[in-house]
Amino acid sequence: MSHVYVLALTSHHRPPITIDGRRIEFVRVENVCAAIERRDAPPAVSEAELRSQHDIVTAIFNQTDELLPVRFGAWIDKQELSNVLARQQTAIVEALGLVRGRVQMTIRFPGSRLAARTDQQSRHHSGPGTAYLQSRRNTEQGMPDEAAALTGAVRDLIVAERVSPGSQARAGSVDSARLQQIPALYHLISREAVTAYITVTLPFRSATVTVTGPWPPFAFAPDPWL
Repeated sequence: MSHVYVLALTSHHRPPITIDGRRIEFVRVENVCAAIERRDAPPAVSEAELRSQHDIVTAIFNQTDELLPVRFGAWIDKQELSNVLARQQTAIVEALGLVRGRVQMTIRFPGSRLAARTDQQSRHHSGPGTAYLQSRRNTEQGMPDEAAALTGAVRDLIVAERVSPGSQARAGSVDSARLQQIPALYHLISREAVTAYITVTLPFRSATVTVTGPWPPFAFAPDPWL
């Protein structure tokens, strides 16, 4: 079997675990460990599979202090996996350092109208200073009014922020394949700050503002395949 299905990256090697009947192994590649599933073919894309992936990543995350989820998983040749991780080693190690001991909180604004403008420059600059400034511009120009107030309220608790004027989220029932664009804020905070974060954001919650978490840091994981 030359291919593996990669679900996450971490610094820690662990014994294999079984989650929802799926055996997850941790194999060391370069200076990181990949959480993989050995299978004959990639899983079919479906809502059930996406939920299963999320549950597996969350279960792994609950057992380690750092994890970079591989969004939607990656079906990849083992040699190519080694090549990718060697090529992206610096970015991956830096991202692991950023998320170590931290979790993601997600704020969504269902029902909010999307901004007419999405600044494409944010896709082409990866420097932390540029990304932060662009994040602030997007918050001011492309997000609901509540976004700035929420960020201000939790500013002392957040380590990093990602802004998505139009993140994709499932709409309707769990069986619905329909997608709608929902503005979102992603905050990276320490695990110890979760209770304080939840308390501070309680007054902001409503039918048009939802706060969920703690989650694995999906929004703060680089895409190593680029």
